[in-house]
Amino acid sequence: MLHRPVSSPFAFNVKSRMRLAGFVILLAPLVIFLRLAYMQTFLHEEFANKAERAIYNYLAEDRLRGKILDVNGRELAESVRTHSCGVNKRYVKDKNKTVD
Repeated sequence: MLHRPVSSPFAFNVKSRMRLAGFVILLAPLVIFLRLAYMQTFLHEEFANKAERAIYNYLAEDRLRGKILDVNGRELAESVRTHSCGVNKRYVKDKNKTVD
């Protein structure tokens, strides 16, 4: 005699939970992909400007240190204002034109 399996409410619960878990697992990467596509499409200019500012940043520092004195109060060292300039070699195409 063969008995037909009786579908229990527990079996239905497991199936519905598995479907829900599968849906969530597939939905999460889809949401991330859509967010990245949105950012690259509509926010491209904003991120390009941020990258540009990160590459070409200008620092203006007016931090003067105090004078260094000896025990008699004579000045041994003082802060001197200077200018500095730096170049990132990765962005230099022609080394001869860089100095100009």
